[in-house]
Amino acid sequence: MPRQTTVSVDRLNGIIACLVPAITVLRDLHGVFETPFIQVIVETTLSLINTVKTAKRNKSESAELLENIHEILYCIIGILLKSENVGSLPPAMLEHLGRFTHTINQIYTFIEARQDRNTIQNLLRRSEMNTLLQDCRAGLQQASEIFKAIVIDVPEVKSFAKQLQLILHFAIKAQDIPRA
Repeated sequence: MPRQTTVSVDRLNGIIACLVPAITVLRDLHGVFETPFIQVIVETTLSLINTVKTAKRNKSESAELLENIHEILYCIIGILLKSENVGSLPPAMLEHLGRFTHTINQIYTFIEARQDRNTIQNLLRRSEMNTLLQDCRAGLQQASEIFKAIVIDVPEVKSFAKQLQLILHFAIKAQDIPRA
């Protein structure tokens, strides 16, 4: 009999499915504009996804963190596309991107540390892990507030990002068509 999935696993799979288009668009935008921090954000998010997929514990916390990252990534896409020079950001915004990069690296550290099999070490580090989780949540909250203040209509950005992903996909495929 197949193993039944829990609500946390289903939620996590749904979030991951929504993250993939955002990551694809960000990767493509970075390939075109080479905006600082974007490549690190993309790679760290991909590592997070792989770590969370194989995680045996704390799936609901992981889902919550990835859900927030998902929303912020779409805001970043909107910011990149709405900037005065598309793909070019002012220094203050780059600083916020740098802080967000630090936050997702903290999240990666948190999720990796939580997967440690040693129960005694986990008990001893519980306070440290709770502090790290609070820092991660605070960093995500701050990034969300900053980026949402700039990008008012997040659902519109998500829709546009999906369209952009299709356009970029077909443009890449068109390059592979032999010319007569």
